[in-house]
Amino acid sequence: MSILPMATAESVSPNPRTSANRTAGEPRRVALISLRFKPAFVSHMIAFAKACNALGYAVEYLVDPAYADFADLVAVAPLRAYRGSLSLNGYTHAIVMNVSPAHETLVAKLKLFGTRVIYLYHEPRERLVDGIRTEGIVRELKLTLAYLLSIRMLKAADAVIVPSQYGMKVYEKRDFRYNGAPHRIPLLFDDESSTLPGQQQRRYFSYIGAICRSHGFDMFLSFARYCLENELPIQFLIASADPMPEHDSCDQLIQRSPHKFKIQCGRPLQTDEINVCFRESICVWNLYRRSTQSGVLPKCFMFGTPVLATDTGAFSEFVQDGVNGKFVAAENPGAIYAAYFEIQSRFQEYSFNARNAFLNTFYFGSQLENLRRVLLTGTSY
Repeated sequence: MSILPMATAESVSPNPRTSANRTAGEPRRVALISLRFKPAFVSHMIAFAKACNALGYAVEYLVDPAYADFADLVAVAPLRAYRGSLSLNGYTHAIVMNVSPAHETLVAKLKLFGTRVIYLYHEPRERLVDGIRTEGIVRELKLTLAYLLSIRMLKAADAVIVPSQYGMKVYEKRDFRYNGAPHRIPLLFDDESSTLPGQQQRRYFSYIGAICRSHGFDMFLSFARYCLENELPIQFLIASADPMPEHDSCDQLIQRSPHKFKIQCGRPLQTDEINVCFRESICVWNLYRRSTQSGVLPKCFMFGTPVLATDTGAFSEFVQDGVNGKFVAAENPGAIYAAYFEIQSRFQEYSFNARNAFLNTFYFGSQLENLRRVLLTGTSY
């Protein structure tokens, strides 16, 4: 399996607003910004840092201090815990990795120095009524607030990265009026598959990521209950920074057969911890009710782990039915088990194809030319 070669960086014309502040030959500097702490963003920041380095840019993180606990992150680039008095002069580019109220002031200051700002827009929002149906009112209101913050960031940014064709279609309907320079680049990752010591035995059907209705956690528990009631040979892993829901049906299900479950929930997991979960999985639940671009999917493929997915959102762009995963109706537990059993029976074939999908799509080395265009131009493609 070949990986696309690293591209050679090209020169950048000096910004007329900042050329007086920079000396000839000074390296192009990129700030990766995340003042919102969430461990799920660590892999993206590492990938973007390595990609920018490969294109000839010096990289620094301007982030929440809590990210300093992630050794794999700080091993790639220096970390600067952002304070209001921190000097921001000298950055040619800034990539805003997520949405946060604190980003608006920081971006405004960077633009005073002529920094080109790029916004990584994970989840272009669909209609509010669709969100209430899948998320529930409380969570959807929180997401709507985040969307309002995103609108302000879209207006401030010089360019926007959208991670899927499906997301781009949503963007064109709702967000193009706020920023007319969108670029489509899949969520980027470094290849972390070689960092785990030893070999992990594949044994689980896993739910990894946010515990929420839109990701179908309630249906995952229903499927687990179906398997226990029918005494099917399957084990489950649940890994999330979110706590397990506190309700009797969930507790009773796990207490009934504790040997069938491995639970790692309620705290942020270090990169190696979450990667072991992917490596121990036969396949991973991607049977979501709603998703513009799943960050779980690329991590699955990184470790050669197939997925069960619904044909919704961007999944049809990346999942090939019967090749690197299976499409199945989340409401049909019998069909879910049949799909799981097929993947288990043909695991090596599915795993090989999933790994190839990662290297050709989500590995940062495969997207260097696309990222170079975003950094060097303001033209969408």
